Amino acid sequence: MGMVNKDGAKPRSKKDQDRMAEACWQTKRKEAIEKLIFSRLNEDDARCDYDGSWHFETPLPGWLNAAREVQEDGALGTFLVRPSYEDFRDRFAEMLDVLEPFGMRLGALKVKVPEKWLAKPIPYTELLPKKQESPEEDTPEAGPARTKKRGRKTKKSAPRKKPVRSPPYNLSDASGALTPPSSSDVSRSPSTAPDKPDPKVFIMTQHLPIHENSTHRYAPIYEVISKRQEPVLLSTFPHELTSESITHRIPEDQVESRGRSWRDVAHNNPGGAVYYSSDNDASPMLRSVLGLGNPKFKELPGNEMDLALPRVEGIHTPYLYLGNPYTMFALHQEDYCALSLNYHHVGAPKVWRITSPLDFVLVEELVKRTCDTPPELKACSQHVRHESLFISSGAFQIHGVRSILVRQQQGEMVVTWPLAYHQGWNEGGNVCEAIAYGSTAWRNCFVEATDMVYRTCGRRCQHRGMGIGIELEFGSGDEESAAKRVKTETIETEWKEEESEIPMTHDGDTTMELERAKMEVGSDSF
Repeated sequence: MGMVNKDGAKPRSKKDQDRMAEACWQTKRKEAIEKLIFSRLNEDDARCDYDGSWHFETPLPGWLNAAREVQEDGALGTFLVRPSYEDFRDRFAEMLDVLEPFGMRLGALKVKVPEKWLAKPIPYTELLPKKQESPEEDTPEAGPARTKKRGRKTKKSAPRKKPVRSPPYNLSDASGALTPPSSSDVSRSPSTAPDKPDPKVFIMTQHLPIHENSTHRYAPIYEVISKRQEPVLLSTFPHELTSESITHRIPEDQVESRGRSWRDVAHNNPGGAVYYSSDNDASPMLRSVLGLGNPKFKELPGNEMDLALPRVEGIHTPYLYLGNPYTMFALHQEDYCALSLNYHHVGAPKVWRITSPLDFVLVEELVKRTCDTPPELKACSQHVRHESLFISSGAFQIHGVRSILVRQQQGEMVVTWPLAYHQGWNEGGNVCEAIAYGSTAWRNCFVEATDMVYRTCGRRCQHRGMGIGIELEFGSGDEESAAKRVKTETIETEWKEEESEIPMTHDGDTTMELERAKMEVGSDSF
C-alpha cells in the first residue's frame, strides 16, 4: 500500500514536496532573523510615527558629528555622519557597530568620507607598460654607439603622426572633480605624451514600463528592463557627465511619470533608451582614465567578507558604475545579505528608496502578490531580485512598508544594512563605486547560521539564467591567515593590459556571461 498522509490524501508530487520544504525554510528563516537580529534592538531606543518616520531617543556620539536629514516631502530622512580622518581610518568598524541600531531601522546611513582618506588619481602614463630599449652595440670604428634594429634598412624620415583621440575624461583637479576634455588635450602631440588609453566598459539599455499586473492608478509598480550588450570602449559610451551634472535634479514623481509614458513598451521605446554602465572592475587604469581617486575600500578595517572564500568580483572587489539621467537599479538586497559601501565619486546625485529591514517580509510578500511567477520560483530566497521591479513610494505605503528617500552627493558613502531592500535612479551623469562589507554581527547571523537565514539561488533559477549560486566559506586558523595575506597582497594590484581577455570569475565563467543573466532580471547594481 502506498504512503498516505494522516488525512488519507494521495502522496504529494515532488514539486509539492519541494514547495512545502521551501515554506518550512522560510518560516524558520523569519524566526531565526527575529531571534538573531531584531531581538537585539532595544524597543525603547526608537519609536515610529504613523507616517513611518523614525525617532531615536539615544543620540549618536559626538565624534561622529551626525546630522539628521529632511526629505523632499518634509519627512525625517537618514543621518549623515562626518567623522574625522583619524576616526574614519581607525574606528570604521566601531562606527558601524554604533550605527547598527539606526541602520537596522532606517536601512541605510550616509558617511562623508574625509578627503584626506582618498588616494589621489594616478596619471595613466605611470600605468603604461615601460618600453624596453634595445641593447647598444659598439661599431668597429670609433664613433657614437648606434641602436641595433631588426628589419631592412630604410631611409630615415620624419616620424609619422598618429591621430590623437579626444580623451573621454581628464584627470581630476585638486578638488577631485572631473573636467571635460580641453583643446590642449585634443591637440597634444604624441611626441610629448602617449595617447590616453581607452579601456572597455559594460553597457546596457534600460526601459521602465508599468508592470502588467500593476492595477493601482496612483501607486503603480514598474518593471526595470535592462538589456546587456557587449563591452564597448569607454570613449564610445554615451556618458552625460558634465561640469553641470552636480546640479541636476530628477524628483521621484518625475521618474515615475516617465515610466507611465512608457506603458506597453518593452523595447525601442519612442522616448529613447537610457544607457547605463554597471559592474565594471575598478582597475587602476580605468580609475586613472576616469580621473578618480581611490576610496580604499580594501583598507577599511573590520571587513569579515575579506576572510571568505572563494574570491568573487563585485563582492570582494569594487565595481564602478557610470550613470546617466533616469538610469536605474531595481529593487534588491545585497548578496549574502551583506552590508554594502557605496561611494559617489563625481557628478549628479544618486537617489535611493530604501526600505526598513524590519519590513523585509512585507516587501517580499508584496512582490509575490504582484508577479505571475511560477510557484517554484517564488519560493526562491532571491525572488525579489529576480523580478526586477521599481516600486513606487505610494505602493510601499499602501502595503505598510516603511521606507526613506536618500539623495547621495559626491564625496558621500551610503552604507546599506542587511535585509534593507533598495532601489533608485541617477539624476544625471555620475560615477560611483561599490563593494560588499561584512561585520562580525553579519558573519555570525548570515554565514555561520546560513542554513537557517540565507541561501543562494537554487538549481531552478540557475538553469533559467536568473541567478548565480555564490557559496561563501570561512576557514579557520591557517586558512583565515591565508585569506588575510591575499587581502594585503591585493590592496595595490598591478595594471594589466586592457586588450587582455574579459576577467574570469572563480569558477571559470566570464564575468560578462554571468552578469548578463543577472542584469536582465535586475542585479545588485546600485
